[in-house]
Amino acid sequence: MTVLVSGDSFLDENIVSEYDMVKDVSWPNIQSAFEFTQLPTWIKDECETVFNIAPNANSFLNIFGHDYINMARAGAGNEYISHSVIETCMGNNNITNVFVLWSGMNRISNRYGVNVSKSINPLLQLNTTLGNSNWIHTGGTYGSHTLESKKSILHQYNSTQHKEYDTRYFTDMTIFNIEVTASFLKQQNIEYTFGFIYNPHINYSIDLNPSIVNEGMFNHDSNMYRLYNWDNYLTTFPYNWGIENNVMQDDMFHLTNDGMLQWLNQIKDDISWI
Repeated sequence: MTVLVSGDSFLDENIVSEYDMVKDVSWPNIQSAFEFTQLPTWIKDECETVFNIAPNANSFLNIFGHDYINMARAGAGNEYISHSVIETCMGNNNITNVFVLWSGMNRISNRYGVNVSKSINPLLQLNTTLGNSNWIHTGGTYGSHTLESKKSILHQYNSTQHKEYDTRYFTDMTIFNIEVTASFLKQQNIEYTFGFIYNPHINYSIDLNPSIVNEGMFNHDSNMYRLYNWDNYLTTFPYNWGIENNVMQDDMFHLTNDGMLQWLNQIKDDISWI
């Protein structure tokens, strides 16, 4: 059984994305923290001593065993997550199961061709290559794109996109990406479990939950939302569960690694294929 994992920073082990940013073109590609441990010693030594990159030996994703592919990336939006699942499955016939935590619906995904990406994002920061596309993970309204020069294409594009406040627009866009992914997996007879990093069905107080408010909530008046079947989705959400059980990092947005492991163990009974 090969498990494909995708999502944003809640499932990102960091090691893959950090390795991709510093790897020499001659180095092997990796798709999980475990694959990093299988690299030649001299590559691992250079990563650790030169770039200060080393895997967390106690990754919470070890719950899936060692045979997993991790396409989760910090700051990722749901359009990237959808493409990461579909395109990775199309290129790997061994994938039997998929686990996804969908991200904030207000996050705009940036997709550019490989020939123009460096002129838009010169250092390829927060970047993932899928086929002939580069995805830049901007993290939503107050994400990394705000640090870009105001003259950059990336800053201008995101500033414009994040001025949109129509919650039905974001709701419909999110559900479309989710349903396209689900339909593909059903067609391929690949078992999957979908959840969200937070409960997007309820409203939050901006005084108590400013980070989650910025991620967006579903508009219940959307036809796509009202007609969609949510019965088979996880009903326990890491953000909400982490707040209730006091296992949050200092940013009060992400769970600690131990907290994520506790949460995954909590929901194991809802994932029939583990």
